[in-house]
Amino acid sequence: MAGPVHSILAEVRRLNARVVATGRSFGAAFSTVLVGTWSPRGAMFEVVPRDMRTTDPTRADEIMQGYFALAGRMVELDGRELFAITPPTDAFAKELHSFDWLRHLRAVNGYSTDPSRSAAAAAQARSYILNWIATRSSHPGLVRTPQIAACRALNLTNHAAFLLDSADPPTYRAIMTAIIGDIRFAFTHRSLVNDPTDCCKLVLACISVAHALVEHIGVKTKTLEALAGALADAIHRDGGPVTRRLGDLPTLLAQLLSLRALLETRGMAVPVRLTQTIDASMRMLRMVRHRDGSVARFHGTRSLARLESDLISSILTYDTERGHLPVFARNTGYTRLEAAQSVVLVDCAGPPKGTASREAHAAALAFEWSHGSERIISNAVEIGQPVGTDIFQQRQTGAQSTLCVQGLSSASFQGTQDDAELLAGGLQVALAKAETGADRNLSGRHTGYRAKFGVDHERSLSLQDDGRALSGRDRLLLPTDKVATGGRNAFTLNFHLQPGLRAKQADARTVHIATRQCLILFEANAGSITLINQADRLGYRGPRHAYQIVVTSEAALPADISWRFVVERTVDTSKQPTAQEAVA
Repeated sequence: MAGPVHSILAEVRRLNARVVATGRSFGAAFSTVLVGTWSPRGAMFEVVPRDMRTTDPTRADEIMQGYFALAGRMVELDGRELFAITPPTDAFAKELHSFDWLRHLRAVNGYSTDPSRSAAAAAQARSYILNWIATRSSHPGLVRTPQIAACRALNLTNHAAFLLDSADPPTYRAIMTAIIGDIRFAFTHRSLVNDPTDCCKLVLACISVAHALVEHIGVKTKTLEALAGALADAIHRDGGPVTRRLGDLPTLLAQLLSLRALLETRGMAVPVRLTQTIDASMRMLRMVRHRDGSVARFHGTRSLARLESDLISSILTYDTERGHLPVFARNTGYTRLEAAQSVVLVDCAGPPKGTASREAHAAALAFEWSHGSERIISNAVEIGQPVGTDIFQQRQTGAQSTLCVQGLSSASFQGTQDDAELLAGGLQVALAKAETGADRNLSGRHTGYRAKFGVDHERSLSLQDDGRALSGRDRLLLPTDKVATGGRNAFTLNFHLQPGLRAKQADARTVHIATRQCLILFEANAGSITLINQADRLGYRGPRHAYQIVVTSEAALPADISWRFVVERTVDTSKQPTAQEAVA
């Protein structure tokens, strides 16, 4: 009897052991499946991406004292929770919820020798993040977008060591859960992002966060598979952004370089397309860069010129294969003239296609000019828009440094909203460049006004060899290449001076311009000149004057005007009066 009983008990033990083992195996497999997708369970960072943007100790002090200066506005907490405040503008709300400002608090570790101050900065940063987590269900839809979620997750990941090293277990889990949740939301909803640059940044952020994690193998693979498509949609083969918004280049390159370094640190192969894109974008960045360190402002800007210059300087330290500076980007549609201390950049293409044109400007054959370290002719303000000005109005041809016929744009807008798509229609641009004698010459022609007025705009530019004179000629040509006359073809030439410069009209055909470093003469051989003191424009140091030179054609004369800027002399700032005094 004992034998059968023992046999039965042994079989029960084996069954129990099998059930336990099966349960453990199932639990382990289930855990692996979760970690292989988007589960925060057991999530931890092995290495974090590098944030290449500059930091400001002053901003860190302001944040620790409860003052937040974002998107040109300042808000004082005055004892309130950070995410209980009412943001003064949409731009402020987006920047606040993206946590871009977190890098300034992290910088306390670098400039403060007091360990307690660094610990206080980290504790305050964690309190802000926990406040955001606790209130996120009540956040407005404006900031609950995939691109802001991806930006926030990347910022938290970039500074994870600063945030999490001294965090208690509940805080650690809460922040890691928030990061994984944001990345999951951003990546699975990336098709909702219309702007190709924003979508590319989103994908780059997801890849960076995924590859910073210890496990999550499935997430690493899935996000990396989306890289080639995102790069192809956002960046031309010549390295320029599909949006033609050159201000996108520095931030895109910063993320691309950071991702490459992260993959190399993890011992992974860097995708060939990533390397090719970085090399091409480096060349493009050098081509569209002015001597003051910032890029041309065609088609608007999303950044401060001063901070952008710092970021560009950091990026260019990685440009180890400096070759011949390109002067023409065929795919993106820009060209460069350079002589001595002068740089001229010209928009020589139509608007981008589809949703990529929602921030584009009707700026065919517009140009920018810088001399020395100062911008003279510009197209977009340093940050944001002129105070009280309609964004849609700033996208019109009349707001660019080019020719405008009867106040109409050279391209058509699909609606009147600020983000209306810009349609090229029949607009085509042809360009010819040459160097003859002591000058650099360019001639371009576009058909944007042919359907409306039966004429084409031709612009010729010539930069003197010593860089001290820029000459131009603008004509309206019939399709037969004959010069049109005035009347219904009345036009204006608009030259937008960089905010902060001073100008004074001397007579009907002459304007004197004063910068911090030189005095410049502008003159035209025909038409009537009007000097407009536009509404103050918002800059890094507050509102500044922004002048515009407008040359109006005369109805009885051919539509043909020649003009030139001449640097008359350089100002010795230690002995001469200031630019404001020089034209007073």
